Amino acid sequence: MTAQISKEHEREIEASGIADAVRDARGYRTITDSKELADWGFTPKQQIRVPGLLIPGFAPDGSNGFCTYKPDYPRQARNSKGKLTDKIIKYEIPKGASARLDTPPACRPMLADPSIPIFITEGPKKADAGASRGLCVLCLYGVWGFKGKNDFGGVTVLADFDFIAWLGREVRIVFDSDVMFKTGVRQALERLTEILQRKGAHVSCVYLPGGRDTKVGLDDYLLDHTLEELEALVDAPRPEPQAAPPVVELMDAPPSAIRRPLTLVDDMAYAAAWPYVKITRTETIDQKTSHIIKHNPPLVSQEQRLIIVRTDGATFGEGGKYPLAELGFDVALQEIPPQEKLWRAFAVKSYAQGQRPDPSNVFQRTREVVDRFIDFDRSTASQSEMCEFIACYIISSWFLDAFNIAGFLWPNGGKGSGKTQLLTLIAALGYLGQVILAGGSYASLRDLADYGAMLCFDDAENMSDPKQSDPDKRTLLLAGNRRGNTVPVKEPGPDRTWRTRHVSTYCPRAFSAIRLPDDVLASRTIIVPLIRTADRSKANSDPLEETLWPHDRRQLVDDLWALGLAHLSTLQTYDRRVGLEATLAGRNLEPWRSLLAVALWLDEQGVCGLWQRMNGLSERYQAERQAFESGDLTVLVIKALWKCYGDFCAIVPSNSENTPAFLTTAIVTEAVKGIALDQEADINLEKLTSRTIGRVLNKLRLSSKRPDGSKGRGYTVTRRELEKRMASFGLLDSLNLMAQTAHDGTTAQADGTSDADETGVTDTNLAEAADCFDEMKLSSQANENAVWEGYEVREDEMPTHSEDEAFEEVSAFFTQIAEVRLGAAIWRGKNHDQPIIVTGEAGQDADGRRYVTIEGSITTIPLDEIEYETTSADVPLRDQPIDENASSFEVER
Repeated sequence: MTAQISKEHEREIEASGIADAVRDARGYRTITDSKELADWGFTPKQQIRVPGLLIPGFAPDGSNGFCTYKPDYPRQARNSKGKLTDKIIKYEIPKGASARLDTPPACRPMLADPSIPIFITEGPKKADAGASRGLCVLCLYGVWGFKGKNDFGGVTVLADFDFIAWLGREVRIVFDSDVMFKTGVRQALERLTEILQRKGAHVSCVYLPGGRDTKVGLDDYLLDHTLEELEALVDAPRPEPQAAPPVVELMDAPPSAIRRPLTLVDDMAYAAAWPYVKITRTETIDQKTSHIIKHNPPLVSQEQRLIIVRTDGATFGEGGKYPLAELGFDVALQEIPPQEKLWRAFAVKSYAQGQRPDPSNVFQRTREVVDRFIDFDRSTASQSEMCEFIACYIISSWFLDAFNIAGFLWPNGGKGSGKTQLLTLIAALGYLGQVILAGGSYASLRDLADYGAMLCFDDAENMSDPKQSDPDKRTLLLAGNRRGNTVPVKEPGPDRTWRTRHVSTYCPRAFSAIRLPDDVLASRTIIVPLIRTADRSKANSDPLEETLWPHDRRQLVDDLWALGLAHLSTLQTYDRRVGLEATLAGRNLEPWRSLLAVALWLDEQGVCGLWQRMNGLSERYQAERQAFESGDLTVLVIKALWKCYGDFCAIVPSNSENTPAFLTTAIVTEAVKGIALDQEADINLEKLTSRTIGRVLNKLRLSSKRPDGSKGRGYTVTRRELEKRMASFGLLDSLNLMAQTAHDGTTAQADGTSDADETGVTDTNLAEAADCFDEMKLSSQANENAVWEGYEVREDEMPTHSEDEAFEEVSAFFTQIAEVRLGAAIWRGKNHDQPIIVTGEAGQDADGRRYVTIEGSITTIPLDEIEYETTSADVPLRDQPIDENASSFEVER
């Protein structure tokens, strides 16, 4: 030991296991005078840190002149802003000194021999401890000490590496034991390994035993272990440490979550409220220094905080009885609805204390508000019933999660009829109701629909026109009305990526327009006809002026929140009951289903007779609905089929519900045109071609079987089948056919047999009908100029009709044929001539009277009443009955 080292420093060096010879060769010494530090280039701030231990450095090329200084009382580091940090600077380096590699003087001769392994460690004391045990050691000043800057300021690998023979050399990197717990140390290890491998060295690592709380360096390890034990720790570079693998379990169902402000989760109702809270902060924590900062005066802020209310009154969240974590599932409510639509704080407190609104009272107040502003004169029902209808629809929006289908409402009428006022009322009282104008953004509509809000679209005429509306908004607005319907949207995700989110479109909607909806939207919609009112009290009142309301709007909205939360789970049962008890069925019931469920529930809550009134209204609406949907081609075709079949039954002697009638497409087409003209249907008659009608008939899935000998494409139908089609479209009531459906349906017979199929056309029926269609043609040679003069209708055969009525009834089925062909005859009606052709025999009645069929018609005519006017010698004269055995007729069997 030299005289330049103090006893304290001597003990410190010995504690690191450094031999005296290695210590003396290094030149350790104690610094007590700050002037000595000045000679080495330390700054005044560094010079005041005396006493301390000076450790000279030696580069691989043999040069020195650099050093490190370890003060006995180290200083705290400061951040870029000059504030003190928790980091302690153990070693001081002269300001401006370049980074160098260091090697103990005893190791320098071994650097040129690649057969000698090199141990690379951090810090000169650890290097000297290794050299004291005979190892060739290279020292880094810091784990990233193998890098420096060139003359241009660029970061590069130190040139000192060039003075060491690396090719084929075994290299052991020995960092402190915390290498596996500090990301920066591990990254430096991986980078140094890569550099040395490129120089041809065989690099491995020595992982010293230790832990997060116990740091072990090379000098510490060699104090208690041999070199053989050190070599035993040599290993190739280890991978990044991995945490224990997570336990993955398959779940039977996706996790529950609250995605709407009023929703059902696991058959329990939950409502969200965002009341304002006042927050006073007297202390905060500085995130950079972790120091507590006191505030005088305190910091005061007002913020909206989320509270979840359960149907039993339990509250979760800040300000609630329980924390949100105790809900047991996530809350995915990112957007806060408008304040005027939310449940107010004092109302939430009242609900939590057990107060519940009376359902009948809430209904009556809602009805009275509607009655105050809207005049339903000449609408579908009386003023009172229509107000009840709208009130039921508004309340049904608060029970959306209890239903599977949401009906649409379409107030329709001319300018000034009150459509916008009705829409405004529905939005004001409906669940999160919002009046949507053309300028509304797609993103806002998307979020509202995802919450299940009542969307009210004013002036909706342009929505059905893709050229005049935003396609994204149009898709969202006209999307399906069933639970589970979604539209995919792309949203920016983390790390500049995009993700697909499926936005729910299941929500109630109301549209106001002068025009009627298209056929598809109309089938999901209840149309409310309105006319301009003469009632000054209603015409001059605006729902936006809340002082005119008979009841406080905000109080009514609070009660609707409470009503929905308290009874949401209950309405599921009533929805199922409506499916069993309602008169309507299928697609006709769907728009009415939710409000009928509310009516049935309210009827049992004290609103007597509401169910009967609303159910009756739904029935009456179907009759008036035909006028609203007069342009529905399928409905027109079904009506035409019924008319054609009715005339067929008036002619065929044997008539039952399973009697098949073969109707050609041409006949049905003419009947459709006639009905469309009579009803002033909103449809272009020029487009009603046989091809168009044929496509509709194909979609109705009618039987295409036809009797032998019949001409033209057509369909075989029965009464029972037509009644089923009419019932599915709600047409039976409008045609007063309910009595005939008492025996409808596929039922077992007394002898144990059943109807053959849905059409009701059995093979036996078809065979009997085929016998009636044996073709009887007029001979083209014997009857080239045959002409039918007229048909005398006997009043005794049709006692309930006059001769003119009977004639019109029969002749209506004679279709116009383009030209007169061979074998054709002219039927001379009272106003015009109609060329027709006899095509076959239709059988005989009970008295043996024979009938013939006419091409293009299902009507049959008795042979003995046909008269001719002709110059042919082989044809009977005018007013003379036809001889059935005459040569002018040829029967083909």
